[in-house]
Amino acid sequence: VSYNAAITACEKGVQWQRALFLFCDLSNSHHSRDIVSYNAVLQALHGQSIGRRVFQQGLAGGFFDRQFTQSNGLDFHGMSPAAAWLAVERYLIMWKCCTLIIGWGKHRTDGEASKVKQVICDKLDERSIKWKLAGRGRLTVDSDT
Repeated sequence: VSYNAAITACEKGVQWQRALFLFCDLSNSHHSRDIVSYNAVLQALHGQSIGRRVFQQGLAGGFFDRQFTQSNGLDFHGMSPAAAWLAVERYLIMWKCCTLIIGWGKHRTDGEASKVKQVICDKLDERSIKWKLAGRGRLTVDSDT
């Protein structure tokens, strides 16, 4: 828990290098990485190219397995905004069209669902990728149009 708190503090202080160092140090300590540490470091690394490699490690380690639905969809419950965007980037290449389950705050009390939605919508808009609301807590995305 103390490593995750320190990584989160680095993210808040815009010290992504220190966050990455702490995350890497987890492997050398008696602590193990978990979904919380991956989300924290990915949030700190948001906008840094190394974030994609860390996300790949998390995928390979099975930390994001439950985020992918059976029908070309991504469920962002339990993901930080940065991790959610990295998932969108990776899977839009393969799927072109998908449903994004962003939630509507039922399981999060800190406004994280709205942060995830804002980041995803802003990034899609920046790339001129069409999206629309598809019910409460869902977006549909079509990168072919």
